[in-house]
Amino acid sequence: MLQVEIVVDELCAATQAWAAASHFHWGLWGLAQCNTSSIEFDYVLYAKQRLQQPVTKALHGAIQALHGATQGLHGAIQVANAPNGAIRVAKALHGAIQAHHGATQGLHGAMQVTKPVLDLDLE
Repeated sequence: MLQVEIVVDELCAATQAWAAASHFHWGLWGLAQCNTSSIEFDYVLYAKQRLQQPVTKALHGAIQALHGATQGLHGAIQVANAPNGAIRVAKALHGAIQAHHGATQGLHGAMQVTKPVLDLDLE
């Protein structure tokens, strides 16, 4: 990987982390405003939407990883059908199965963490 690509990946990861922090900050602000503001606005809905943003993005990322791992499995199966592909397919399948397992665990973990937030009843 080129040095520039590494820096870009690091910046993207930092941006995503700070975006989640921003959503959390404004979600808490919305909760505080629902009890203190005299402005007619649905602060509870605003807070719920802001608190759910990072959760939704985490689930989306886990689903994309699972989709990529599944595509890797399909590719490995196609290699298996090629002549003299047994060793290559064994390695490809092993890697794809590990990726699929990791993505499934990530999705499961994201769902466990996010379910309370998605079901949040602030009213």
